[in-house]
Amino acid sequence: MKEKDDLPLGIDPKPINETEERQLSLLLNLIRSRQGLSFLQIRQIMKEYYSNSNIESDQKKLQRDIDELKENGFSIKFYKVFHESMEYNVYKIDENKRDAHIQMSEEELRKFSYLILKKSEENLSNDLFTASQKIFSRNLQHFPSIKKKLLGDQTVDKEESQISQILYKIMTAIKNKTPLKIEYFKTNPKESYLREIEPLQIIKRNSEDFYLIVFDREKKQKRRFLIPKILKIFELSGEFLFTGKIIPNDLNYHALNFSIHETEDLEIHCNEENAWKLEKFLYPHPFRKVGNTFLLTTTNRSSLFNFILKENDCIEKINSEVFIKELQDFLSKIKKNYSLI
Repeated sequence: MKEKDDLPLGIDPKPINETEERQLSLLLNLIRSRQGLSFLQIRQIMKEYYSNSNIESDQKKLQRDIDELKENGFSIKFYKVFHESMEYNVYKIDENKRDAHIQMSEEELRKFSYLILKKSEENLSNDLFTASQKIFSRNLQHFPSIKKKLLGDQTVDKEESQISQILYKIMTAIKNKTPLKIEYFKTNPKESYLREIEPLQIIKRNSEDFYLIVFDREKKQKRRFLIPKILKIFELSGEFLFTGKIIPNDLNYHALNFSIHETEDLEIHCNEENAWKLEKFLYPHPFRKVGNTFLLTTTNRSSLFNFILKENDCIEKINSEVFIKELQDFLSKIKKNYSLI
């Protein structure tokens, strides 16, 4: 984060005493600076309060002020930045509002927690994580502390055990709102790369594919990562920066929803006997069914090509000339690649 030399003068209210004056001034400046203020920036705009020649003394004073503001009900987050080979916190007001959720009593949550813990001692499964996440929602403080050694049960193979260990770390990070650094690959594990993320929610497709919805700090947007493609995972210091919400479109992990081209409306007419195959394939992508015709929008028409290749007795007609042309090119390439010499 670049330190600014031309920051405006700080707000200077006059409350009851010096400590309250300083803390209120700090609060108002944080409210005004939506992107947050670093320790150095706070010292610059509030020189009258934080000007000790001993920087560590000012850091401690600021932390005490932040802690007291939190005790008084103000939600203030922080994350780390580096400046001139030194590490500083950046503080910002958390403007995220709690989503509406089903109200459960403490006793109900404790009972759920007990049953999940008991079941996990018998047979820990990946489904336990997604089911628990839905049950506890934003009451993850009641989520049971599953014993880590259970995830390494000898009844599962090495690959499944590794995924379980990663799921455990992700679930813990979601519960504690801990940012993570992951090593991830798309197709080849040897071409992996690192991403700093804030894990938001685990979702799954069918019974095999587990996805993680995250806030990607580098791209500054929500993304989905396939959990089995996460090779390593590390905890980061600081707190979440993400202040948005999970929306229905975030839960649509279908390839039809990938942004490849402009939105296209499709009308797909199917064989009556095999229409169920397309209906199963489309989940969870939204569609409307009228008789044996499926109405949907997509930004990645080519994701249907492999389905057509595999289930060639299902789709009979599609309303898009562009779709048909690209499908013909797709099939021609396959024919060329596998033709006899």
